[in-house]
Amino acid sequence: MNASEGSAGRFHTMQRKAVRISPGAVVRYSYLDDDKRFPLVIEPGVDGVNLAGWAASNREQLEARLLQHGAMLFRNFNVNAASHLDQFIQATCGQSLEYQERSSPRSQVSGNIYTSTDHPPDEPIFLHNEQSYNLTFPLRILFFCTQPAQHGGATPIADTRKIFNRISTKTRERFIEKKDMYTRNFGDGFGLSWQTAFQTTEESAVENYSRRNDIRWEWKSNGRLRTQQVRRAVAHHPRTGEQAWFNHLTFFNFSTL
Repeated sequence: MNASEGSAGRFHTMQRKAVRISPGAVVRYSYLDDDKRFPLVIEPGVDGVNLAGWAASNREQLEARLLQHGAMLFRNFNVNAASHLDQFIQATCGQSLEYQERSSPRSQVSGNIYTSTDHPPDEPIFLHNEQSYNLTFPLRILFFCTQPAQHGGATPIADTRKIFNRISTKTRERFIEKKDMYTRNFGDGFGLSWQTAFQTTEESAVENYSRRNDIRWEWKSNGRLRTQQVRRAVAHHPRTGEQAWFNHLTFFNFSTL
């Protein structure tokens, strides 16, 4: 930043001076709920902060805060396009993941950025860990709002480390031992077609993908498909080693549909 210049009549020899702002002054931190301290809210402390640039320079700090709090909400930055989100992803996470082995209808916005879901707005989506039924899943998930809903539209989030701790020891141990199995039926009138889920029209491509990802498959009449895959219900965080409830159990269970 530069110091303001005064009237030329008063300050004939005034020179510009660089003003250094400490990293702590560029942004400010708060909470939506001071008791829960989740998520951590980060807002600009001065005008004109470039979020992607600031994040790239403070990546280690952001990583530490994310591991501590579990979620962060960036608010009031000049971010208003998918390209801005992509810049932030590149600065903090590197390469984004393609949406593979799909389970929800989504529209592609740009590159690997998709709409959150194209389900009817009056239907709730139960808590789940993104892509936890897949062998390849994201370490982080980022949401970006360009047009807030007039009512509703909330995306509830939770710290799945705390969820794991609130489940009884007996139940946790049973899920750790048994794991869980997802059975998906494609072409039976509910959910995505297998062509959409696997992004192919070739049955051989589905079979090759299934072999690589430990999925059993069964072709039924009229081009229908049934798959089964056993996955863990509990995971250790790859950075902290903490155990977390990590699955799609309520999302895929018939009782929530």
